[in-house]
Amino acid sequence: AIQIGFVILNLAYLIPKNILVLTSGPEEFLVQVDQSSKHLFLNYLLGLLLTTDRRVSAAVLLSILELSMFVFRVVKLARIVLMMCSPDILRWHGWSVFLWDVIPDLGSFSAMKSLYYVTPKVFAPGLIRRSRLAYETRNVKRILELCLFLSSRLFHAFVGIEAFMIKFIIASEQHRNAPSFFGAFFVAIAFLNQLLGLVDVNKFARHRLFLFVFGGEDAFMAPREAQVAKTWQAMLAQQMWEVSKKHRPQVAWFLAV
Repeated sequence: AIQIGFVILNLAYLIPKNILVLTSGPEEFLVQVDQSSKHLFLNYLLGLLLTTDRRVSAAVLLSILELSMFVFRVVKLARIVLMMCSPDILRWHGWSVFLWDVIPDLGSFSAMKSLYYVTPKVFAPGLIRRSRLAYETRNVKRILELCLFLSSRLFHAFVGIEAFMIKFIIASEQHRNAPSFFGAFFVAIAFLNQLLGLVDVNKFARHRLFLFVFGGEDAFMAPREAQVAKTWQAMLAQQMWEVSKKHRPQVAWFLAV
């Protein structure tokens, strides 16, 4: 229930605000460059190419980044919902992903969330795993996966750092110009919630636990071992649903667990 509340709070803060920025009119897209936004990476690149002193608004940049990431998550969520509606074992695979990945992610979702994928403790194991598979198999598919992994992490680093700089600028301005204490407090709490959600501790700890349980003596999760771990999670979700039938309301109890 608490996680659902964080999802509602986070999306209520992000989505309407970003849509309002993008529908405010074309005159808000390009603004006179100021000291706070001229050092943004995209505006720095535009400064090298353009002679004008107008740059893309920081609020517009942030809205584009966050709505793009949100659309990507909606598409991913739609695929998971289809799995949840499946009559076979895929149903419980979908529920396990929804419960332990999707809900926590939406509860602290922001464009800054991209920084999670380039933190050393997350980036290094993923790089080692894909490099090892590419080296041992000498398979073109594995090599392409390694190249895609590196390029995606570079993209995540760009999005995350740019989003953090923009959010820091906007949050400080909104907090300073808030008309009331509660307005300033809401801005501070929303920004703090997104900062705390940058590193998904539960997801990272679960990955380390699965690596210990299913990774074997070499502490390396091979593709087959990864499938075993996913199947175990699906079986756990199924067992939770069966146990929740003894309680009312069943769905609320199941989601609470």
